[in-house]
Amino acid sequence: MKLKTKSREGQKEFVSKLQPLFDDPTSIVPECLEGGFLCHFNGYRNKISRMLSSGAFAKYSKSTDQLLRALSETHRIVEEESVPLVTYITTPYGKVEYARRGEADPAVLAGVQHHDDVIWRLLAFSSLVKTRKVRVFSSKNYYRGTCKGTPPGIEFYDDALTEEEIPHTIEGNTIKVGNEGLSLRVVHMGSVTLELFENSPYKTMFRLMRHIISPDIQSDFTFTFDFLGEVSSSISDDLLGGYFAGQMDDRTFIKNLRKKRLADSVKKSVFIIGDAHYTDVQEFLNNFENIKDLSSVREALENLGKGLVMEEANERKVLETIWPQNKIAILKEMFPDEDEKYIARLKGGPMEQIQQLRQKTREAEIDRNTTVESWSADSGYVGELIMKYLKAGASETIKFGEDAATNSTRKAILWAFSKAINVDLSNRNWLFSETDKSFGDKITPIMSEILKQPKNGKIDLSGLRPYIS
Repeated sequence: MKLKTKSREGQKEFVSKLQPLFDDPTSIVPECLEGGFLCHFNGYRNKISRMLSSGAFAKYSKSTDQLLRALSETHRIVEEESVPLVTYITTPYGKVEYARRGEADPAVLAGVQHHDDVIWRLLAFSSLVKTRKVRVFSSKNYYRGTCKGTPPGIEFYDDALTEEEIPHTIEGNTIKVGNEGLSLRVVHMGSVTLELFENSPYKTMFRLMRHIISPDIQSDFTFTFDFLGEVSSSISDDLLGGYFAGQMDDRTFIKNLRKKRLADSVKKSVFIIGDAHYTDVQEFLNNFENIKDLSSVREALENLGKGLVMEEANERKVLETIWPQNKIAILKEMFPDEDEKYIARLKGGPMEQIQQLRQKTREAEIDRNTTVESWSADSGYVGELIMKYLKAGASETIKFGEDAATNSTRKAILWAFSKAINVDLSNRNWLFSETDKSFGDKITPIMSEILKQPKNGKIDLSGLRPYIS
């Protein structure tokens, strides 16, 4: 026990705070929500009234009743007007100073000596809570106890949260703290519901519990968190304990609950996209147009032994999860004519490998279905540009065209081709002479018409024959 001394001024102040209690010591006793002949609180009120009227406080200095004993010890301090030494007890909400003049329970004694504090006065009933299983609720405008488990009225929560400076709204029998994101519903003693939202920065339950004393306060509250509740409805004791202990605010607690539910769901092979969850692999795959009908993907996910979590449908993430062991089976199903040895040599991620095979397939299809007949090396250059454009697009075609533009005619052809496909080559002026540009401008309309021809047959270059030998 750590003791500290008080100055004469400090002793006088300490005693002056105790004096009002003995003007009406029954004020330490809350009103009972039930009352009745066997009410513990009414019993105390009667005993304390008799103690006051008789002045026989000393009679209870050895009482087995800790509240009466604490009142007796505290009365002795007031009589002596001396508290040279004080000590304190430690609670989850801070340290509470008190003075001793006997052997009363420290917590009860501290509660009595802080009779004017809406939080610490609850300690006066800590012994009764243990032996008689009562509960007491205390705030600035509400001080009630229950012998039979009757919950407090909604005005208690309203008053306590206001006192704790926690903004809230009341709708019927529900008190809401925050208004956005996921929410957690907390029901106290089967009565009032507190709905705590993900954007609440407050330690609502920790602050509220300062106003309640109960045999097992956590068991008085039931928690409901709907997010993935069909998959995992429990809340771990360590997470709940940390929240009750004030180690996290509402927002952090709800985020941790969400994280834990997601982890539990993955272990149970649940597949999650945003707020939707799937226990059937095919239903999950229906969200992915390109792979939903692939039996190799479905079987790989069914054999995965866990689920997946994603904020939105992400085909890449699905494939990356199953890729190393299932790559060849998936790609063979997507590209049945492709050689397995070629597939095995592909590098990069799944989307890159699929793109490589799609490009290879597309190029092969173009080679099969598209022909360009040329009559010279320079007209053949036009055909090469067209085939490159069909296979690889504008950027790759221009690069190829620059490398192969080995004479003035080809440079004019490249200039015309770039105009026909709307590619600006002004940053490459150094490559073209004014003659190249002039010749290119002359054949640009012809090049545009050639590029409009169907791409699944013979492309006719004859319009260029008068200009290209």
